[in-house]
Amino acid sequence: THYQHRLQTASYILDKMQALVRSVTLTLHERVLADHFEADEKKRTENARPGMQIHDNISYSGCQIGTGPENLWK
Repeated sequence: THYQHRLQTASYILDKMQALVRSVTLTLHERVLADHFEADEKKRTENARPGMQIHDNISYSGCQIGTGPENLWK
């Protein structure tokens, strides 16, 4: 019926919007992680004395920084 079709269209649009919000949130989260990572790096290199080895044990589990809908930020 006409009503059913409209309902399907509405739920489809809602799904798409949710997916968009999710990917934007993910991208923002990745940016925050990247910023923190850069700040940590800077701090560690500034505090490092000559001849001191900087060990990097930080790994963001499976989180690829910079992936996602980059075109949203252009």
